[in-house]
Amino acid sequence: MTTNKPGSAGAAGLDAELRSLAKTLAIPEADDQLVRAILARLDREPVPEPPRWLGRAGAALERLGVWLQNRWRTVSVALAAALLVLLAVTRPVPRSGNGWASARW
Repeated sequence: MTTNKPGSAGAAGLDAELRSLAKTLAIPEADDQLVRAILARLDREPVPEPPRWLGRAGAALERLGVWLQNRWRTVSVALAAALLVLLAVTRPVPRSGNGWASARW
């Protein structure tokens, strides 16, 4: 029994035989009427829609962008206030000559 594993003599002979057969194939030219019929059928195919969750997420991001555009001053003040509150709430780092390792929390 012969094996046609890649790299074997049987596979090389089979590969050569298939290549020679492929060269002898007569492929007819496409008929214009057939081409038009196939293209018309493809034109009638429905266009795939994106997933619904993707559309909803895109719409939500668009609404958020419009809201931020309309209220950018308010958003800027809110961010500045949040940073000031964060700065006021955090404990200062004690100044010591030993560096960060000696800081007591």
